[in-house]
Amino acid sequence: MESPSLEQLELSKFEHLIAGVFTPLLTSIAADAKVTDTIKNEFLGNLQKFAAQISHTIQQVSGERKLNIPNIKFVDPRAAARDDEIVSQIESAVDEWTQLVQSQVEREAKRTPRGNGPLAEIELWRDKHATFNTLYEQLNSASVGRLLDVLEALDSQMLLNFKLVLAELTKQYNEAKDNVKFLTTLERHFKNLATGSFSTINDTLPSMMNAIRMVWIISRYYNRDECMTPLLERIAWQVADRVADAVNVKRIVREHGGMQRICEGKAVLERWKAVYFEIRDKIEQSDSDDRWEFDRKKLFDQTDYMAERCEDLRVVAQVLEQFRAILGPELKAVTGEAHQIDDVLQQVHSMVHEIEQFPWDVFDKQRQAAWHGVMGRFNERVTQLELTTQQFIDASFNALRSAEGAFDLLQNFKDVKSRASINKQMNDKFSDVLKQYLNELHQMRDIFKMQHQHPPCLKNQPPVAGAIWWAHSLFQRIKKPIVRFKTLPDMLNSELGQLVSKEYVAVGRMIRDYEAKLFASWSETVELAAQAHLKQPILTEAHDDDGAQTIRVNFPHELITIMRETKYLSHLGFTIPETSKSVTLQEEAYVKYVEALNQMLALYAAALSKITAAERPLLATFQAELRQVLSPGFKSLNWHSLRIADFIKQAEKEINRFSSVVNQVQKNASMIEAVVEAVANAVLVPARGAMPGSRAGADEVVDMHELLEAVDKHQQATVAELVRKYRTVPALLGKIEAIIETKTVTLRSARMAGYYKFWEVRMFNALNRMVLVNLHTLQHMLNLLPLTPAPVPAAAPGTATPSSASAVLPASAPGDAQQQASSSSAERRSGRLQQHQQQRSPPLLQLVASLSAPEVVIAPTFNDVLRLVNKLLKLIVESAQQFVRWMDGSCIETPAQHVVQSADGTSSSVAGGSGGGTVDDEPIVFSFYTDLSANPQVIRAMLSINQSVGRTFTRVNKYLDAWRRYRPLWKSDKVPALERFAQRNPSVVDYDTKLAFYARLGQEVDALPTEKDIDFVRVSCVPLESSIKLETAAWLHTIGKLLHQSAKLKLFELDNELTKLSDELGRRPDTMDDLKFILNIIAYVSGASMDVEMRYADIEERYRTLQLYQLPGVPADEVDLAARLRPRWLALVRRAKLLDETLVAVKAQFCETTKQQVDQFKRNVSKLKSSFHSSGPAAVENNDMDAGLEQTKKYEQELKRFGATRDELVLAEKLFSLPITPYAELVELEQALDGLAKIYSLYADQKETIERWSHTLWAELDIELLSKSIEEFVSKLKRFPPDLKAMKPYELVAGQINAFRDSIPLFRSLKSDALRPRHWKTLMEVTGQTFQTNSKTFTLESVFKMELFKYSEKIEEIVGGAAKELSIEEAIQKIADTWRAMRFEVHKYTKGTDDRGYVLKSIDEIQTLYDDNAMSLQSMSASRFVAPFVSTVQKWEKTLSLIAEVSDVWMLVQRKWIYLENIFVGSDDIRLQLPDEAKRFDRIDKTFKKIMSETAKNTVVLEQCTSDRLELLKGLSQQLETCQKSLSDYLLTKRNAFPRFFFISDDELLSIIGSQDPETVQEHVIKLYDNVLALQFSAAGVGGPAAAGRNGNTGRTVGGMSSAERELLSFRKAVPVEGAVENWMAAVEKQMKRSLQLITKEAIYNYPKMPRLKWVYHYQGMVVLSGNLVWWTWEVEDRFRKIRQGDKYAIKTFSAKLGANLNELVTEVRNDLNDNDRKKLNALIIVDVHARDVIDRFVRDSILDERDFGWESQLRYYWDRHEDDMLFRQATAVLRSGYEFLGLSGRLVITPLTERCIMTLTQALSMRLGGAPAGPAGTGKTETVKDLAKALGLQCVVFNCSEGLDYATMS
Repeated sequence: MESPSLEQLELSKFEHLIAGVFTPLLTSIAADAKVTDTIKNEFLGNLQKFAAQISHTIQQVSGERKLNIPNIKFVDPRAAARDDEIVSQIESAVDEWTQLVQSQVEREAKRTPRGNGPLAEIELWRDKHATFNTLYEQLNSASVGRLLDVLEALDSQMLLNFKLVLAELTKQYNEAKDNVKFLTTLERHFKNLATGSFSTINDTLPSMMNAIRMVWIISRYYNRDECMTPLLERIAWQVADRVADAVNVKRIVREHGGMQRICEGKAVLERWKAVYFEIRDKIEQSDSDDRWEFDRKKLFDQTDYMAERCEDLRVVAQVLEQFRAILGPELKAVTGEAHQIDDVLQQVHSMVHEIEQFPWDVFDKQRQAAWHGVMGRFNERVTQLELTTQQFIDASFNALRSAEGAFDLLQNFKDVKSRASINKQMNDKFSDVLKQYLNELHQMRDIFKMQHQHPPCLKNQPPVAGAIWWAHSLFQRIKKPIVRFKTLPDMLNSELGQLVSKEYVAVGRMIRDYEAKLFASWSETVELAAQAHLKQPILTEAHDDDGAQTIRVNFPHELITIMRETKYLSHLGFTIPETSKSVTLQEEAYVKYVEALNQMLALYAAALSKITAAERPLLATFQAELRQVLSPGFKSLNWHSLRIADFIKQAEKEINRFSSVVNQVQKNASMIEAVVEAVANAVLVPARGAMPGSRAGADEVVDMHELLEAVDKHQQATVAELVRKYRTVPALLGKIEAIIETKTVTLRSARMAGYYKFWEVRMFNALNRMVLVNLHTLQHMLNLLPLTPAPVPAAAPGTATPSSASAVLPASAPGDAQQQASSSSAERRSGRLQQHQQQRSPPLLQLVASLSAPEVVIAPTFNDVLRLVNKLLKLIVESAQQFVRWMDGSCIETPAQHVVQSADGTSSSVAGGSGGGTVDDEPIVFSFYTDLSANPQVIRAMLSINQSVGRTFTRVNKYLDAWRRYRPLWKSDKVPALERFAQRNPSVVDYDTKLAFYARLGQEVDALPTEKDIDFVRVSCVPLESSIKLETAAWLHTIGKLLHQSAKLKLFELDNELTKLSDELGRRPDTMDDLKFILNIIAYVSGASMDVEMRYADIEERYRTLQLYQLPGVPADEVDLAARLRPRWLALVRRAKLLDETLVAVKAQFCETTKQQVDQFKRNVSKLKSSFHSSGPAAVENNDMDAGLEQTKKYEQELKRFGATRDELVLAEKLFSLPITPYAELVELEQALDGLAKIYSLYADQKETIERWSHTLWAELDIELLSKSIEEFVSKLKRFPPDLKAMKPYELVAGQINAFRDSIPLFRSLKSDALRPRHWKTLMEVTGQTFQTNSKTFTLESVFKMELFKYSEKIEEIVGGAAKELSIEEAIQKIADTWRAMRFEVHKYTKGTDDRGYVLKSIDEIQTLYDDNAMSLQSMSASRFVAPFVSTVQKWEKTLSLIAEVSDVWMLVQRKWIYLENIFVGSDDIRLQLPDEAKRFDRIDKTFKKIMSETAKNTVVLEQCTSDRLELLKGLSQQLETCQKSLSDYLLTKRNAFPRFFFISDDELLSIIGSQDPETVQEHVIKLYDNVLALQFSAAGVGGPAAAGRNGNTGRTVGGMSSAERELLSFRKAVPVEGAVENWMAAVEKQMKRSLQLITKEAIYNYPKMPRLKWVYHYQGMVVLSGNLVWWTWEVEDRFRKIRQGDKYAIKTFSAKLGANLNELVTEVRNDLNDNDRKKLNALIIVDVHARDVIDRFVRDSILDERDFGWESQLRYYWDRHEDDMLFRQATAVLRSGYEFLGLSGRLVITPLTERCIMTLTQALSMRLGGAPAGPAGTGKTETVKDLAKALGLQCVVFNCSEGLDYATMS
């Protein structure tokens, strides 16, 4: 077998793609109506056929068996047969073929089809054919035949075996080939069976069986029973499987079209059997010997059984359809019993529950008995339900709502197929319909009799015609059914039908009589009524809704009714009386009269409406005259009168005359209003360009004094004009007086007194407006406030004179004209103000900023401007002084009053200064100023302006801060700062940076705007700018001066240098020295070119910088000198070059001399070199380094002299431009001598050092210093180059230094302090020498002479041992010293104010010290150097062990004593409960205190830690352990009584038990409960404290508890705090749960009775969440019930309701809430969001029944009435609420993952199992479990797993 090929793999992938993607996709299209079954099945069949071909190809490829055919070349088989090797190869191959073919045939014979359907049979034979075909073709190939010819020639036995196997293969191959050929013709039919619809299968079965018959007849191999029987069984299985898959009993009986599928499935099953027998009959009729005698039981037993079950299911589906047909919406509409019909339908649907929930396969014959039982019960229920339905129909038809509707229902049910008994019953209900109609007739009769006195009419119908129409409608109601009944003649021919007809006639006759009677009665009375109404007057007075009396047209409504009755009755066909007909015909005339009168009255009302309240008293006479003209309309004129039109004309004429008088009065009033408006709109503050006497333009600032003068002049002129207009008002009032009085004008008319006062108030309001508007205008001009219209003052002025105490009139205009003028004027002002508001005014004043060092000042100052503004304000407000008040009851100005001082000292006022007594010079003028100046709005406006001025100056100061940032310019001292700068010798760049900085400052100052407008001022900084620029110029001048000084110094220095060089170049070269001097100068000029260029460039840059910044004080000659430096230097360079060229001849003369000197010098160098190598310092004789050192010094002097000569010669060569002679030998000598000098220098240093050390005493020897010094020499040796290291002097020096270095360790060892006399004695024995170690005479020189380095190893061993022994000795001594000084730390132990003795402080230091010392002693004992100290070490080991043990036991006893001392000494309750342990502890306490007292006196550890003390402490520890065990047992009883005590420690529990105050438990409540912060204690109030103490009762109760969020739970019954704490705490827990249960029950009950938000705020958070979810659960299931009742939108409407509830909460949570309410709403929003999402999911997934898993999987809340408790249900779990008070601990957002987790946990809890959520850290496992506990009202305890958490802790 070979591995799969690439082609095979690709084909397999393609096959999987078709089977896994395309085939399911096409199958899913079956539900699409656009694709017919025929198209779909055809395409699907072709696709499956293609897939089968691919599969077949894969099988052929994968099943191919490659034969091993040897490649043997031969020509003649006979000749090859004689070749043993060829024969052997052929026989081996044939044997392999034989085995392969035989095994393959056997394997294929055992192969069975893969699958139960007929297609598997085809695939089986295809696989066989593929396998056999591969082998057959290979074995019949030409190459195999040639090989077999060789064996044929040999007549081999192996060939015979092969031929037998080959024959069997051929037989199998032919059979497979034939079967595949015939079965392929059946493949299309088999695929239709597997994938086609029932109709396709029905069509396929006949053709398929005919095809099988042809296979049976024609096939050579497949016409055997053993082949055909399995094939037919597979066909039967396929048919049964398709039917079983389509007919799913769990849903098909309810599905739409389910019965059709059941019938089709049954038809297929029956068709299969029928077709089989048809084909069988055909085969028998053909007289063939091969008849079909197959096992019928195998073929049809299952299909026959399935057909029977399909028939049962068809019956079930038919029953459902029949009941649905009868119990439909038509029956609901007729009976009105929708709820009862739904109940019956529910019973109908419940009949099939058992069938749908049948636990086994319906088509399993083994479950036949169970199925028969189910069907039997179904039939019984059907019979019972038929009876129930018949009874319901009987009852419903006995109480029919409508005979007509029932009749229609019966007509419709004629064609409806239902249960036979029910159809029969429905046909018998026509009599019930007649009975119902008879009842309806009686009802109509009763209604008529009851309401015919007061019949109900439509809104616009007249009474008589409406009553007749009502009676007519009743008749039509009874007429319509009888007309329908007549369509069935037999129905009315019965006895009951005749009775109905008779009753119908009677009722109809009664109604007709009623109509006739009504019309007759109306006809009799209508004429008299019409005449009476026409005689009524045409006008009448009435009161409107406001109570005001108005005139109205008196056209009687009864006439309108008569005309409407006439029209309606005429329409109904009645004959109308002539009078009413006449009135109706004149309706148009009456309408015209009414309209004309209404228009006249409208004119009258309009004339009156123009009169204001102030004008009404003036026009009263005119109004009375007009009323007299209208009086006929109230008396003599009626609707019969012919003078109505004349009356209307006369009235309109008088109304127009009255309007004329009103207009004249209001014209004068409007002129007065114009004066008032002129005052109100007066401009006291002129515009900028309009200021008289001002020289400034509109945008220019003005002088402060000029501004004040201009405003003053304008104000005086404006006020004078206004006063003039004000004084014209009395004349205008006089004109009005003339109109009213028609006599002499007095200006004192009593009728007009109120009118005078009205205008005086108006003038006061106008003055107020004038002042406020101008104040705001001034603010706008000052840019201090956006201009807004001044508010209209409502205050009235005070009294004008002592005699004028008049009332304040309302501030309204005298007429419409005045109001309109005022309104338009106000609108104009508002528009003008808004226009000004959009643009700011230019500045008014100018402030000048200047520098007055060290500050910046402005002029004018703030105080000056403030005084100016106050003067302007005063001018505006005091304008009101010119307006004099009127005398009381007149419009005459009040004269000035003089105060007269009488002789008796009293004062009085007189007009004009007459009268006796002394008169003041200044009269008192009564003006509006006094009241106006007291107006709060005026005062606020003035104050606002003053404050705004202050803010403006604040902004001015901020602006000036931008200039003040240059303060360092004038505050810093220039000279010292720049002197420090100059001392650093700055470069020209530094100077340029400084100059640029100050120049930039000057430019910045230039760039700054010198003027800025701020509100109403323009700040000018021109003087300030000038001052700052002067400061920057001063800085620039000072820096420039320094730069000039430095530049001048450098300038003259370089100038002198150039002058000197120029002079030196002029010197004559008479001698060799002169020539050398000149040549050196020339060389210097050439070499210094770069330096000089940099110097003169720097000087040029300095002077350029001075000129750049235009700094003064730079002489022109200096600038000229600096500019000439460059050409002077260049000229000097050219001169030097020229001079160098002129000295060529002289240089040639001296050049020869120089060459001769060079040659002689070379010969001298060679001689020196020979001498150096022969007898120099390198040739050391007899290792005499001192002689070599002398030679080195000698040759150094010689080389120094030769070097000077060489330098002179080289300089001469340079001067004469000769080649420089290298003098290599001299350089070589210098280098060689230099290396030797280093070696001898090192030798000299080493020698000197050793000599210095030799005189050092042994006792004073510093080994480290010695070692450091010798290492320095070694380091120098290492740094020498390799060529020097090869020299003999180096080897001698290195040998001496290394030998000395090797002796250093020996010196260090002998110097050790560890050496004792025993060690020196041992050393003498080893070396065999004796020496004195006296520290005063023993020097290092003596040690050098001893040659101790020969015994270095022995010495190292002795010294090392001594060092080890010394360390042990020191360690032992250190331990001893430490423990002799070690003391216990003891301090007082107090409990409150009680002294409880002494206790030890921490012994951590002692334990640490013990551990260290014990380890040290153990190490010492293991050392081989411990021999001298063995006894001492063992002694300290025992001592330290005893100290450690005593310390440990001591601290253990102390801890237990402190713990139990707090309990047994501090708690009398525990002493009473444990008397024996209390006594035992008293003895322990006494002993322990005695021990501690002794220890406090002597705290030395060594003295306290004894064996006796150890035994005593061990005894105390055992006794304390006994006490503690008894205490633990006692606490366990408390915890068992109240298990929540397990959540707190023993100490906390003891603090609770041992306290007499029950509130001690408060600090531990948070641990006992999940989220409870405190209990609510209160006094019980009975018996007093004494009684409480005697009874074990504290006299207090627990009335509730509060959560950590301060949410309160009040108990329904207070818990008395009495008895043991565990008892009343258990009672508190029980009452907590009981109270929460009752509160939850109450909240659930009140939920629908209270507004939802009120309900939420009323109850605790957890109660709100639970109650909300209980009602949510109920509403969801109620919606399911409504859906079953036919309301298919119930869930969608509920979803909308939940969304509205959620929006309400979201809106509420945005309000200002306290923390608890906000937390409560947040938690409720989280729960409501999940509830809404669940319902939205139900809508999306069409979950419409409470039995759906989508609903059952939710955590549902119920209040069970039988249990009287809250239950939680989820899937199969039913849990009770734990009622644990959790406060406002919040809820988690519920996700699909947490839903699954919660459902798993609830199932586990319901089965008393545990849950283990798994997942990464931080994913919310613990929080999800805690949230589930909150939802269930349970306490959730979280434990962190650790080693200390065992089963006992968890229990």
